[in-house]
Amino acid sequence: MMPIENASDVYDPLELTAKQRIILSSVELNARKPLKSIATESSCSVQEVKSEIENLSAHGVIQMIPVVDLFRLGFTDYTLWFSLDDRYRRNHGKIIDLFVRSNTVAWIAEFTGQYGYGCSIRASTIGQVGDTLDSLFLGHSDIV
Repeated sequence: MMPIENASDVYDPLELTAKQRIILSSVELNARKPLKSIATESSCSVQEVKSEIENLSAHGVIQMIPVVDLFRLGFTDYTLWFSLDDRYRRNHGKIIDLFVRSNTVAWIAEFTGQYGYGCSIRASTIGQVGDTLDSLFLGHSDIV
């Protein structure tokens, strides 16, 4: 099987008009923006904007996806940046696994630079972040 070099090998790219680019840019920045505001920005009628959005949706350029606003449910994502002491680096896989298995960790990533790791802990209070970290490391003194 031949590797795919770029998306145009599989799909014929859609050529966007200047009007579509403006509308797409506006929708991408704020998907809930009223059609009237987009129409004003793009110097189009509301009906033209609606038609272009429907056209872009039909071509799969715009897709409706659900996004849950956890802030409205009382949660905040607290982002932590940290690095491991040399004595713990040998266990970095186990440490990452602790975070991945946690229900309150939204994501964890490994980076290069001053901070080797970053993670996001979803909680309703900063105290819960501390509780999450305590529960992650409780009983794991051999690796952290």
